[in-house]
Amino acid sequence: MKQQLAKANADRDALIRRSEAIKSLLDQCGATLVHGLKQYAAAEREIERREEASSEIEGGMAAIVARRNGGASHTDGPQTGH
Repeated sequence: MKQQLAKANADRDALIRRSEAIKSLLDQCGATLVHGLKQYAAAEREIERREEASSEIEGGMAAIVARRNGGASHTDGPQTGH
């Protein structure tokens, strides 16, 4: 009876240690996943910011070109000094 109790206690202790190890690994994986998601979100925000800035620059340049074209006479070919 004492041997069975000792074996049961040893098995229980082994299972507890194993479950603690699994929990630790899961916690590490979860932390890594959260960190990766934060990095991904930051990278996506940076890409959006750059695209918006690029769009603003392109829009500003288009407005300048439109103003210049609106004030000058329209020609189909390049202008020369002739």
